[in-house]
Amino acid sequence: MKKMSTIKKIILGIVSVAVLIGIVYLSYTLIHYRFYRDYQDYLLENEPYEEGTEFQALSDAAPSVEGMVLAAENESLKLYINMETADTAVYDKRTGHTVYSNPPAADADPVASGLNKNYLKSQFVLDYYNQNRKSTTYDSYSYSTSRGQFEVQAIPNGLRVLYTLGDMESKTGIVPLYITSERLESFLSKVESKKQASDVRNRYTTDSDIDGFLMLPESVQNAPATLRKMNATLEEAGYTQEDFIADMEAAGAEGAEQIFFVVPLEYTLNGDKLMVRVPVSHIEENGGGMIYRMQLLRYMGAAGVDENGYLLVPNGAGSIIYFNNGKKDANEYNQFVYNIDPVSAEYLVRENTEQIRMPLFGMYYENTHTGVFAVIEKADSQASITADISGKLNSYN
Repeated sequence: MKKMSTIKKIILGIVSVAVLIGIVYLSYTLIHYRFYRDYQDYLLENEPYEEGTEFQALSDAAPSVEGMVLAAENESLKLYINMETADTAVYDKRTGHTVYSNPPAADADPVASGLNKNYLKSQFVLDYYNQNRKSTTYDSYSYSTSRGQFEVQAIPNGLRVLYTLGDMESKTGIVPLYITSERLESFLSKVESKKQASDVRNRYTTDSDIDGFLMLPESVQNAPATLRKMNATLEEAGYTQEDFIADMEAAGAEGAEQIFFVVPLEYTLNGDKLMVRVPVSHIEENGGGMIYRMQLLRYMGAAGVDENGYLLVPNGAGSIIYFNNGKKDANEYNQFVYNIDPVSAEYLVRENTEQIRMPLFGMYYENTHTGVFAVIEKADSQASITADISGKLNSYN
């Protein structure tokens, strides 16, 4: 019996040490990674951010870009924006050449599918992780501009677009999945039609999995016509999205807050240059979503199938990729600036590339003898550059 007691003590000791190590490790991980936000203070200190003002289009005696309004102008360039789509364009007064953030004829592209068409119309694409570490993608067209979830602000020498990306409505709209009887009645008492109020009241059941709350049965959650009527009645009663979130939080239900992001994108003119910036310290992450990658202006200056020229990529001392070269079976060019950390790199080599030594890229258009030369000025060591030809995902280089 004494021997058994000693064995139990040893086992208990080992388990206790293991549990203690686990708690210490978990605490360390949470403090240093999950809850770590000190980097935001560093970014704020090193990233000036001027508050935007109400945007007012400038008068333009000779409009240079159809469908857009003038946002800024200097001796060399004019900056335009489409107030419906957030597409931008830069007109060069010296050459008469216009560079668009998105292809103007994206909707007519015969190659692009629905998703790739949306990408053509997006100013950026975000990849993020949700609370379950599942990776998901939001493009700015599908989840912001097409829904009217953006605001244009004026800043010195340019403009800022504030995008809100995400599905801001739950599956049921503002109809709560859980609500107390007293709170529901406080809103339904304001509805003029007793029948409409009764219809909403009767949709809920007291057979709820959360004590003290009424529940919306799954059969009603999957009935769009019924939900439309309930949404209209609750809106008339003054019930809002904020009320929906409050009731879901009070019930401790999942999905109280939708995953969405607020992302500022700035365009400013500086002499003969267009400066594009995402002030990352002012990106807002909501609902547990965490951004890990952004594809910025992936189609700015894109050349169509009727254009001749080439893409300049910083492969080694520099390489060029000719437009419309027909090599559709070749992989797209994709390289990290200064190369990726060897620990994270893949050992399978798909193409012959050399280390990037300069954070730059560009395009040359033979038809107009003009071009675009781009330099990554900040965060270049965390950036990658991608280039591809027409005919694969869409009709653009």
